[in-house]
Amino acid sequence: MIRRPPRSTLFPYTTLFRSVVCCLIIAYLCICAYYTIFKIRILNFYYLAPHHQTDEYSLIFSGMLLCRLTPPLCLNFLGLVHLDSHVTSDPNIVETSYTQIMGHMDVISFISNGFNIYFPIGILVLCLATYFHVGSRFLHVIGFQQFVGDDEMTNDLIDEGRELIKRGLTVALCINKGVTH
Repeated sequence: MIRRPPRSTLFPYTTLFRSVVCCLIIAYLCICAYYTIFKIRILNFYYLAPHHQTDEYSLIFSGMLLCRLTPPLCLNFLGLVHLDSHVTSDPNIVETSYTQIMGHMDVISFISNGFNIYFPIGILVLCLATYFHVGSRFLHVIGFQQFVGDDEMTNDLIDEGRELIKRGLTVALCINKGVTH
């Protein structure tokens, strides 16, 4: 019979290490989410201006967005690290202080049975397709010209357009001066 090693050697990470990793994950999530809120502009009316130049309505609007975003961010983080018993369906998990106050995230069966597995995969596929310009390549194959700023053909088309504009301006100037070719 094979003996299992003691639990301490299976999980050698200390509580401090786990806390630091969790803090880094939640800090990354907060930076990504809050950076967007700090950079958002709605019709140049609600925005955060530098050097204490933000008006009170924009501050209230941004504070409202931050207050609406923080609880779901925390609850999703607890689900991510498997500390919410309603997300992981594990009855042995001790309820956290956050879920005691705010409650659990009860997920409907459509989302828990597959959507939250396949939707992130779909987002990853979409991101990769965007990175590799799959959409513009497909449109090019079926006959639509797309102007992508980083390929040689686009640069040639831009240069050709500049030359046509220069020729047109030269002809227009010559006509205005009364000179013909």
